[in-house]
Amino acid sequence: MKKVISLLILLCFTAACSTENVSVYQITTSAEPTEAGVITPSNGNYDEGEQVEISASSNEHWVFDSWGGDLDGSSNPESITVDSDKEIVAIFLKREYPVTFDIIGEGTVTEEVVKLKSTEYEYGSHIELTAKPSEGWSFVRWGGDLSESKNPLTVTVDNELNISVYFDENPFDGGNGTVEYPYLISTIEQLQQVEDYIDGNFKLISDIDASDTVNWNGGKGFMPLFLDSRINFSGTLDGQGFKIKSLYISRSGEQNIGLFGSTMDSEIRNMIFTDAKVHGGNSVGVLGGVSSGDIVNIRILNSEVNGNYSVGGIVGRNVRELSKAKFFGVVKGGSNVGGIAGNNNGSISKTCAHATVIGDGDSIGGVVGDNFGSFELSCSTGEVIGNDRVGGLIGDHRFPFDNISKSYSHSSIKGNSIVGGLIGSNRADDELKNSFSSGKVMGNEDVGGLMGLNDGFVSGFYWDMESSGMDEAVGRGRSTGTNALDSSQMTGSNAEENMSEFDWENVWVTTDDYPILRWELSDNE
Repeated sequence: MKKVISLLILLCFTAACSTENVSVYQITTSAEPTEAGVITPSNGNYDEGEQVEISASSNEHWVFDSWGGDLDGSSNPESITVDSDKEIVAIFLKREYPVTFDIIGEGTVTEEVVKLKSTEYEYGSHIELTAKPSEGWSFVRWGGDLSESKNPLTVTVDNELNISVYFDENPFDGGNGTVEYPYLISTIEQLQQVEDYIDGNFKLISDIDASDTVNWNGGKGFMPLFLDSRINFSGTLDGQGFKIKSLYISRSGEQNIGLFGSTMDSEIRNMIFTDAKVHGGNSVGVLGGVSSGDIVNIRILNSEVNGNYSVGGIVGRNVRELSKAKFFGVVKGGSNVGGIAGNNNGSISKTCAHATVIGDGDSIGGVVGDNFGSFELSCSTGEVIGNDRVGGLIGDHRFPFDNISKSYSHSSIKGNSIVGGLIGSNRADDELKNSFSSGKVMGNEDVGGLMGLNDGFVSGFYWDMESSGMDEAVGRGRSTGTNALDSSQMTGSNAEENMSEFDWENVWVTTDDYPILRWELSDNE
């Protein structure tokens, strides 16, 4: 029995001694970069000779690449035998995604140089894509996995991208016709091509020499854009202050004649024309025949317009908004003739006509011939000659708007009947406010320093008895609210005292001569 007990003690001692002789080692693990993934198992102590399986798991948008530190290779998972302390690093890379381009039309796409090929980018890469159309083509839009028209365009690569790039064959210098990237125009030939883009957006990028249009179309000149009144331009055109020189249109007897025949819900701005000659029948103007859109900041210099009915320096008929416009030149027609517009059924504001306006019929005005709309902050200089209903600002006003106001005329006026320094005939029973005239007024019947005929109400209307040669403000009708002054009372600092109903702080400003409108001080002409 003693022998058995001794044997057991010996075995236990031997086993204890064997356990105490096994070495223990530390394994330290880490991910590079730390946010890219995790290693299993994590840091720990392991007996010598123990088999340990090491695995690396990547986080989203990362991929395991290889082992580093005390472990080589790229197998995952990887088994190791513990024989020493070890530092094991799992190396991750950002996942790479292919970006593929499909070119529709003719052009290229560059990040550096990319054309009809696939390039791979790490997750999170920001790449700027620039679409470059070939000559005679324009970039339209990005498609496929993108839905944008901006160019250049910065995209973040977070998945595989298949991008379509659309180019459209067109005659312009660039752009895609959107509001953000309008078609670019630098020649008169390109301007003529606007006809094919009814709702496109355009801008000029240089002065345009249109002098050769005198030879176009068998001597008829430039073909008015959207001449057919059933098809109206509804886009935008920004002249950016560039000049269109020597535009020529000669279409006697035709209607809706001008750069644009007719517009609807359009916007045309920042245009300058010099030495234009536009001849037509009804609804004639340098910028357009009939405008049912917005017109802002237009200058027409040293130009001539000739027509029959509804003839204006800028438009034949204005139906919506016309503001900040000036015309310098000659306007001739039959009836409804004006230095800015032949007819106004919309709004006219901040306009001036420095013009000779001649009509052999009725409703002839320095600014508007026949007015059915609102009218304010406008002026005329030059001369106005007509037969019936002839005025320095408006030939015939016949619809009630309470803001026919804050305007003046220095034009000399000559007519047969219903002739006035400001308005030939006011047949609307609204109130006309705060305006003055100084030009010579001549006529045979119903002639006044301010109005030939007045059926409405007036306040703050002044006229220069000396320069006009008129003792009466109104030839026929109401004259209450009119004020007669002499030249010295209306010029220089005296004007503020004698024209007391004017708003001198916000609307009017005195000069060494007659007052002017404050907006003229900041005007670029």
